[in-house]
Amino acid sequence: MFKSIFTIILSTFYTALIAEVTITIKDKCDPSASILQTTLSLDGSPSLGRYTIEALELSSMSYIGNESGINSIADTPTGHQAIRVLSDSEMYAYGWCYHLNGQELSVMPDQAFPKAGDQVIWFYAYSHLKDNNWIKMCEPSNLENSSWLCQD
Repeated sequence: MFKSIFTIILSTFYTALIAEVTITIKDKCDPSASILQTTLSLDGSPSLGRYTIEALELSSMSYIGNESGINSIADTPTGHQAIRVLSDSEMYAYGWCYHLNGQELSVMPDQAFPKAGDQVIWFYAYSHLKDNNWIKMCEPSNLENSSWLCQD
């Protein structure tokens, strides 16, 4: 009896230490399409950033970044190529953002800790700066005229 109870407790504890999380990376030009979707189980309580890096490395997808942030996935623009200047006082800056269970968090991916069953979705987005004020953050790139981005 004691052995059975111990086995159940140990099994529950071990399951709690291995969280299965689904990582989805949306296509930069077609947010209805995914370029990667995978479910990972990692020991301990790794950050969303760790899950993401693990998914990218296991899929052999090219990326630039680390657990604290992703600059590029599948050769998306970085640096000056990721900025669209509209005027002297207005620009769009493009990059990767994430949702955890449909919610945008205000922390970097190395500071978010998903739990078992959580869904992480990465999507290419823009932030809008006008008159030195950020007026939009992490808007999906398809909501803006991103034809320059999606030319083949």
